Amino acid sequence: LTRFARGPLRSFPPEEILRQVRAFAGAGAAEIQLTAQDVSSYGRDTVDSLAGLLADIGDMPGNYRIRVGMMNPATVMEDLDGIVDAFAGDRIFKFIHMPIQSGSDPVLERMGRKYTVADFCEIVAAFRKRYPDITIATDMIVGFCGETDEDFSASLDLVHRIRPNKVNVTRYSRRPFTPLSQEKDFPDSVKKDRSRLLLACAEEVYASVNAGCLGKAVPFIVTETVRNGSVMARSPTYQGIVINEDLPCGSVGRAILKKDRKYFFIGERIF
Repeated sequence: LTRFARGPLRSFPPEEILRQVRAFAGAGAAEIQLTAQDVSSYGRDTVDSLAGLLADIGDMPGNYRIRVGMMNPATVMEDLDGIVDAFAGDRIFKFIHMPIQSGSDPVLERMGRKYTVADFCEIVAAFRKRYPDITIATDMIVGFCGETDEDFSASLDLVHRIRPNKVNVTRYSRRPFTPLSQEKDFPDSVKKDRSRLLLACAEEVYASVNAGCLGKAVPFIVTETVRNGSVMARSPTYQGIVINEDLPCGSVGRAILKKDRKYFFIGERIF
């Protein structure tokens, strides 16, 4: 539906993107996000590529970091080595947002996805081999029409195996004029139960992953003011760190991760 609503892929010229990055960096932005419905498809309609764009951005002056937006596993697989290499730059947050949607290949096929669970796992493994502490965010849909108990269990199993830092859970809702719009839908109660189970599974993983981070000292850059006397900073792997001090955006230093708040940490600046 998104493809029909927004039209065909159109990649902005790299010169235009670099101009905007230069302008935002010059205005004092500490975090610049590259966004699209599928960032990894950048350049498929031209002679450009995401890997080349990230390399060009990394060469520009300024005190800023780049967060790469949502990528589709299908298009990442087309240039996996190049994209993994492109994240090596110091300005690039070691963070990927890559929706899997389901841990079941039959469900992915019914969704019309052009990738498999094995593809997704291969991509995650490749990034983690190069950047062991990389932050992984993904999206999952529960209650897709025809999703069996076994399909749903496969999604739970994938979360346990991949151990992502964030899972965005959505309950499936039918869309008119789509191929499956006339298929039997699940009752809301089933979708709610599966949503709660998947969120609980994800939060178990968060607790386990975050426990291994407590007490560590990590570099940070301040990206926004939360309120007076409190700022949000980001580690090189895009961990959110709330520091209860007045610090200007762009400030850098190191902080000890003192408390786990599930989706971010409370940190104490050491310099």
